[in-house]
Amino acid sequence: MDSARIALLVNKFKIDANELFIEKVVEEKEKPVINTISDFFNQYDEDSRLTSRNGQVEFLTTNKYVHNYLKPGDKIIEIGAGTGAYSIPFAKEGYNVTSVELVEHNLDILKSKITDDMNIKAYQGNALICTFVKELI
Repeated sequence: MDSARIALLVNKFKIDANELFIEKVVEEKEKPVINTISDFFNQYDEDSRLTSRNGQVEFLTTNKYVHNYLKPGDKIIEIGAGTGAYSIPFAKEGYNVTSVELVEHNLDILKSKITDDMNIKAYQGNALICTFVKELI
């Protein structure tokens, strides 16, 4: 809508110009953050993020440092597990893994990778779920 039409409506109906756009502003403010995040990840290929050139550096570096602290039989909880790029390999190595992922789309992909020989549980949630960690693990 151009400024001339806006001025015409404002003058004709004696309204604040912001009222013409308030519904859209309210819609955006009221849209839950989870929907915004889900909308993004439903269109994003999270599964291939760590296989890109830069992603491989992150993946290898993270694994190196995490392995420095792991001992046989340790339990791992991954908050923000995505599609399981870290959780699945750790479960395959025999660790007891609990994966928590906010986005249902990513969680579905993660769950599709779990096999019977893996000791892994996957839940939908966020970092706030950490208050229940003892019950999850």
